[in-house]
Amino acid sequence: MRIHWEWPNIEGILFCKFDGELGPIVLCKDPVEIFGANQALYFSLITRYMVPDAHFSGSVISFVIGGKWRVVGMPIVIQDNKYLRNSFQFTVCIVVNNINSIQLELFSRHIAKILGYAFKQLEEDSGTVYSYCTGINDSETRNISGKLKLQINAKDLSHILQECRIQLNRYHKVCIDISKNETLSFYVRNPSYKCKVQLIDVPVPLYKHLININLPGIDISLMQIIPYINGKNTSYEIAKLSLLPFDNVILCLEYLIYYGLIGIIDMFSLDNMYRYIGYDNKEYDNTENLYISLSNECSNLFNNHKRNGCVRTFQQKFSENLENMEVKDIHLFIIEGILKQKIKRIHEYPIIFNNKSKSENPSLNEFKKSCLGLHSLDYIQIMFGYNSKEEVIQELTNSIDHDEELYWAYY
Repeated sequence: MRIHWEWPNIEGILFCKFDGELGPIVLCKDPVEIFGANQALYFSLITRYMVPDAHFSGSVISFVIGGKWRVVGMPIVIQDNKYLRNSFQFTVCIVVNNINSIQLELFSRHIAKILGYAFKQLEEDSGTVYSYCTGINDSETRNISGKLKLQINAKDLSHILQECRIQLNRYHKVCIDISKNETLSFYVRNPSYKCKVQLIDVPVPLYKHLININLPGIDISLMQIIPYINGKNTSYEIAKLSLLPFDNVILCLEYLIYYGLIGIIDMFSLDNMYRYIGYDNKEYDNTENLYISLSNECSNLFNNHKRNGCVRTFQQKFSENLENMEVKDIHLFIIEGILKQKIKRIHEYPIIFNNKSKSENPSLNEFKKSCLGLHSLDYIQIMFGYNSKEEVIQELTNSIDHDEELYWAYY
């Protein structure tokens, strides 16, 4: 399932630096007692990784601590003769919950990188960050880059970290007046999302009132395709229903994914198979056993590709359980399992060995050429206009010559 970027809840922000006498230290943090009784131990581990050798500067570092938290930061090293030992090394780290999610991990790294660059720019422009680390009084006049003297009434660093954390969680952006002449300001946009939508993909609304969206200047193509985004129509079918070129539909869908309005799942069929992937999920609801039963049903062995286990057989065997759980629509039940990352589709790939014979029918030759293990049944069904996967399998069975063999790969 390809979904939109999820914003992680930032539990805390740490400011680490390399001290000439003490070595790597956590100079400031918000909240003050973020790690409770284990704070001293965790700080020693954090500074070991977050204030590394200078050649790690600009690289995002992420690691789990205490099994509960993930610390993410980008070390910064600024070389200049105005600093003690001609360099200033620090890292602004964010602390998030350790959740098993690729999207949250990637977004956390993205936030940490932008936060690091924002403090780096602030230091290079005004020297403010270094002044906090060296204990310059708020009212002291200091020299900046040998060119300008600036009278500051700066906020305490811990207060700046607190404001950063609150504003990032609430608004996904930061605007803090550091002094009369300095402002820390930046906006965290979604990372670039290279999601290539295919014609066999099925868009699913992630926003309840997607069909009612009425934005000023909304693209006409978007208005045409939105009514057909229902979790059932493929991108190919949406293009046909909206009477739009495929390329336009694909581009619109990629924009909707980028802004978190839709997700992408595979085509649904009662012949589909799914496996359970929710072992790391911390939220265990009453439907969990049903998803596990579905996975067990679909894991039954195959005999000449006659399905012993799929959604259809699961629905028949567990109809009473589904009724007790008030599952009225098996399709919606499957979609919910995918969105909650409890189940994942098992794809089927037909492979014809010794496919050397040529038919007088060009379309049959193209059909058999697509069955060499590179394309799934979904793809073959859509591209060759079959109504169901059973039709594809029947056509495959009928078209196999006596010297050819048909095998199946599952992924």
